[in-house]
Amino acid sequence: MPPARRPVVLSLGGSVLLTGEGDEEYLRKLTMLLREAGAKRPLAVVVGGGRTARDYIHLGRSLGLNEIELDELGIVVTRLHAQLIASLLAPDAPPHPPRGVAEAVAEVGRWPVVVMGGTEPGHTTDAVAALLAERIRAERMVNATRTAGVYDKDPRKFPDAKRLPLLLMPVFRDMVMEGTQGLAGQEFPFDRLGVERLSRARIPLAVVDGRDLPQLRGAIEGRAFQGTLVQPSRE
Repeated sequence: MPPARRPVVLSLGGSVLLTGEGDEEYLRKLTMLLREAGAKRPLAVVVGGGRTARDYIHLGRSLGLNEIELDELGIVVTRLHAQLIASLLAPDAPPHPPRGVAEAVAEVGRWPVVVMGGTEPGHTTDAVAALLAERIRAERMVNATRTAGVYDKDPRKFPDAKRLPLLLMPVFRDMVMEGTQGLAGQEFPFDRLGVERLSRARIPLAVVDGRDLPQLRGAIEGRAFQGTLVQPSRE
């Protein structure tokens, strides 16, 4: 009997999930991809809040809410998105998404796919995904974003930005630390806590355009893909 395959964790950005263009068709195809991937190895999916969460956070900030309250608004949205994905995956995912990492750890392996949203203020869904990946000793983590990988500068602002197909974790960590401040609703290539956990656990990270399903499938399955592969330090 072949040995059990180690799980994979997917951080699915909310901005990938709902774009306002072709969302229904995308979700149908994404659900099929996740179901097929989960049939081959345990798969855990952490869903972000995206534009919907940022809209609530922007409104809440203008009304004087503090950062913890803003984080809590975003968490509610991520859990709504997770419920949608879990319902689409039925009966291959828990019908009620876990609300914490420990609960998710207990479910991974019992279901083909486990879907969850955010957990607590101060932890982005990227961080939750990295914490979960560390706890379940994931083979790799995949970050599905709106861009086709990590670039030397913001491709939305600079047409000459170049994609970096391969990075070492210490270099990627420096990029994350330089580009983030930890505010609720902030957009950035990854999360400070998340990169620290992946670095410590020596878990590789694949960054890929989440709307490009063939590339997303390749990243989840550990095959060649167009994006960025962040490898643990060789030390």
